[in-house]
Amino acid sequence: MDLINNNDDDRFSEARRLYARLRSLGHGHAHAIATGLAQICLMKGTSKLIRYKQDPPEDVETISVDTLDNSEGPFLHDDILLPWWEQFAEALSSVAACEQGYIHLSFRQVQLGEAVSDMLLQSFKTAPLKSLVLMKNGLGSDGMRFVVNAVKMNATLEFLIIYDNHIESEDDATSLVQAVKKHRRFTALILRKCGLGQND
Repeated sequence: MDLINNNDDDRFSEARRLYARLRSLGHGHAHAIATGLAQICLMKGTSKLIRYKQDPPEDVETISVDTLDNSEGPFLHDDILLPWWEQFAEALSSVAACEQGYIHLSFRQVQLGEAVSDMLLQSFKTAPLKSLVLMKNGLGSDGMRFVVNAVKMNATLEFLIIYDNHIESEDDATSLVQAVKKHRRFTALILRKCGLGQND
């Protein structure tokens, strides 16, 4: 059973517009609306994962947690969302690899806190990921350790795109490159606007 109906897409779009309007006015309720948007995104993602498990696709299924407009910074982690992150991670863990179907997983403008990162890493051990996109997540060094561990833990991952996430040290960059080089199926690592000279 779906956790959220597709008819809610219009309300989600309306909420995004309202969030942008309130944020531009410096309104105190903007964070509450952003939290609601993140909750809806997680519920939609969980529903898609449940459908994936019941009827695996023949190609790649896109699962995206994408809350805010492109011009905004990352939505900061909020513990109130942990139950929905837990549902999402459990659904991702329950999806077994199949011969044809894989998952394209994208987190855009959502900060992944320590508890959320730990949940996702457990899911990545078995999830049939084909690609992982991380955009404007405010990763930092802790976040880069999450990315490195994600590469190490997921056997099916082929593509990793990191966009607008500052890589704070050469050690972080080296650890990522080493993890990618050791991965048996990895095809492409794309870094953009990560504070690495030509990639800015």
